[in-house]
Amino acid sequence: MVTLQLRQLHVPPGQRLLIEDVTWADFEAIVEELGEHRGTRVAYSQGVLEIVSPLPKPCHRILYARVNFCRPYAELLPARCVSPLRR
Repeated sequence: MVTLQLRQLHVPPGQRLLIEDVTWADFEAIVEELGEHRGTRVAYSQGVLEIVSPLPKPCHRILYARVNFCRPYAELLPARCVSPLRR
């Protein structure tokens, strides 16, 4: 078994890291070690720990601008190419 320290892990912006077979106690210890002021989001579900590093704010603005630019052309796509919006 190999043991890694959290400071050894690097999750680039826009990427995520999944770790399986994590106990709830391990999850709580990881969240405590990372602290409240971190640049990543941490989630736990059924033994899987997910660490997500969100994109920087300017990237969100660029993506939003591109989506808004392409919105009028979405009507031209065949129906099978357009997926429904889920809320």
